[in-house]
Amino acid sequence: MRGDRLRRRLTRQLATTFRTTWALDVSDKMLAYARERVKDASVSFVRVSGGSIPLPDASASAVFSTFVFQHFDSLAHGAAYFHEIARVLRPGGSMLIHLPMHSWPWDRPGFDLLHRLFCAIDDARAWVRRRFAPLGVRPAMRGLSYPVPWLFEKLRAAGLAGVELSWQPDNHQLVLARKIMPLAAGGASAR
Repeated sequence: MRGDRLRRRLTRQLATTFRTTWALDVSDKMLAYARERVKDASVSFVRVSGGSIPLPDASASAVFSTFVFQHFDSLAHGAAYFHEIARVLRPGGSMLIHLPMHSWPWDRPGFDLLHRLFCAIDDARAWVRRRFAPLGVRPAMRGLSYPVPWLFEKLRAAGLAGVELSWQPDNHQLVLARKIMPLAAGGASAR
């Protein structure tokens, strides 16, 4: 429940800064919980499913996400959401995403192989628990971690630039990026 309280507080704070705030979640239950506690008329609560964000193109000046990306089933799902974030951001808009990152010594293939093995075990465990959730087994939370070189590649491919990474002392890792501005008449990117 700690994450729910944190998201509710963040939504309330974002509503004081932005004219319109869209609070997105995959769970109707969590959206109802938030609606009961955040009574600001500028906040719209929207259920998402699949890999799309149900907002118009270039409709957001900022995107913020916390405690979400580590629960995706694969890096491909994360990449799809980066494309969706870039789609809904206005040119020059920014995103701040809280997600686990890692950077292995890439000249040592054993580390990458070991990481992939642990991820495969974690994936299998989460898959089994999700299938047995209707029987009362608590589903496993996914622990997906994003390789730093992969992040830079996928964010650029999505049309995001100015990527900054931050490792906080309490192990909270953040990715900040901006949507690329369209080219000016002289061919230079307007920033």
